[in-house]
Amino acid sequence: MCRGCTWPLYPTIQLDCCGQRICKDCIPYIKSTEFKCPSCGVSNININPDKGHTREVENLVVNCPECDCTWDGLFRNLKDHLKSHCTLQCKNCNEKFIWTTQLENHQRERCVYRTVPCELAPLGCSKEVPISDIEKHYLDSEHQQYLLAFIKDKILHLYNGIPKLTSQNTPADNGKQNNGHTPTTAKGQGSIKKEYETI
Repeated sequence: MCRGCTWPLYPTIQLDCCGQRICKDCIPYIKSTEFKCPSCGVSNININPDKGHTREVENLVVNCPECDCTWDGLFRNLKDHLKSHCTLQCKNCNEKFIWTTQLENHQRERCVYRTVPCELAPLGCSKEVPISDIEKHYLDSEHQQYLLAFIKDKILHLYNGIPKLTSQNTPADNGKQNNGHTPTTAKGQGSIKKEYETI
């Protein structure tokens, strides 16, 4: 079985990274995503037809795994026959599959209508967004408000962490207390505060 889609490994394509084999139908997926070899994890992979393996496989006589051995034929014809057993349907795009693992893999990684969580979910943006609309979501006002609140909080945290200068706390004293590093002046604090208020 192909490790990319879990369909039968035919026609066969070989990855040049470690010799891992996938089926020809997985080529568009490799080219359209940040695909990594399922065996060694390498990306930016070159692919080559494995004609020898393809020829050997397509001439095998096999039984249909879904027909209780009532159908047999050449492997090259098996995939077309299996389409008659596609009873599992993706609720997002209506594509049909035979096995549960195929459907789950499709819904998790390949369906163009699958939903993904916003990357700002830890900050409160709990939307599940269709993968095709994720860039549009990043630009909408709700997402930008969460992002803006995060930036403001970080700047305020930085501002509050800067020691304030007093008549008893001179730059020279601060330099000694901070291992010789010159502390930020009141003018620097005002600059950060102004930046925070602007944002």
